[in-house]
Amino acid sequence: MRGFETARERWDSVTADLKDHHSLKSWRLELLRKSSGRHSQILKYRSQERSCQVIVKRINDSIKAENAIAAILHEFESLVTVRDRLPAHFLDTVPKPLMVLPDSRALVLNALSGTPLSVILKREANRFVGPFRRMRMQALGRLIGEWLRQFHESTRTDPIPHDSRVFLDALEERFVQCRTVGLAQDSIDTVRRLISSASDRWEGHPVPAAATQGDFIPQNLLVDGGRLAVVDFEAFCQRQATYEDVAIFLAYIQAMSTFPYYSQAALQRLTDSFLHAYGLTVDGPLLKLYLAASLVVLVSELNVSRSAPYGPRRLSLMLSRLHRVCEELAYASAA
Repeated sequence: MRGFETARERWDSVTADLKDHHSLKSWRLELLRKSSGRHSQILKYRSQERSCQVIVKRINDSIKAENAIAAILHEFESLVTVRDRLPAHFLDTVPKPLMVLPDSRALVLNALSGTPLSVILKREANRFVGPFRRMRMQALGRLIGEWLRQFHESTRTDPIPHDSRVFLDALEERFVQCRTVGLAQDSIDTVRRLISSASDRWEGHPVPAAATQGDFIPQNLLVDGGRLAVVDFEAFCQRQATYEDVAIFLAYIQAMSTFPYYSQAALQRLTDSFLHAYGLTVDGPLLKLYLAASLVVLVSELNVSRSAPYGPRRLSLMLSRLHRVCEELAYASAA
């Protein structure tokens, strides 16, 4: 009970500090909602003075102050860059950065309307309702794929040569983490060998590049009727392989399908429609390479004990999916 009170008191303190911040006090903020991210607190306010809604994203105290400030400055600058490069009709689909509050470790943004895709899928892609939502899943997949395609087309850069060493080095820490979540060393070695072999075959091959959102997962996609908005540009990169965004979305949906709660058929229809709208097929060898890497990342982040009683089963299913993708990579060859 004491721990709950401490957490509540911490929230109350953060809310009060932000509401009374000298840069925001004249806005006359009314708290509407609060939630927690992986390392941040998200507070939604209504400004009575400006007749608008704003989001205040505050980096947790567990993050070093210099890293927290660097993170909010990066996201602020990223959103400025993104909005400079997007066409006018696309601007209302990404947040507008309003100000940085370094002393409060916070970033202020305009609030975008919509329901997170993660909430929609929990409601409409579960195994009871999902089989009857075929057209809905198709429409959602098309909406998401079209947004990402337009985002990448608007920020397209020259292709980048595939650098196998850099690609594989980024995965090494993840392989270590995979061991801590319960993967056997021989399984990790097999996955590492197959990904390394495939990556080396693509050495120097030009890879489509553009700006990448960096965390293109259902929690960051807001659906409002036939409109999609995307939030959280903390991991934004001005020039990166476009497969990064595509693969993390696919991997995340595959990870969701390992929960017995969801309809695999509904999620598969969502995935197929997404890829079709974006203009790719899952059989593409380069996409498979990035998909395998994204699955490694998600496996390394699994918390088996918190997922009880399905944790071990989820780990087994995700490992099977990862092995299948890696085995398919073994037969792929550079074009």
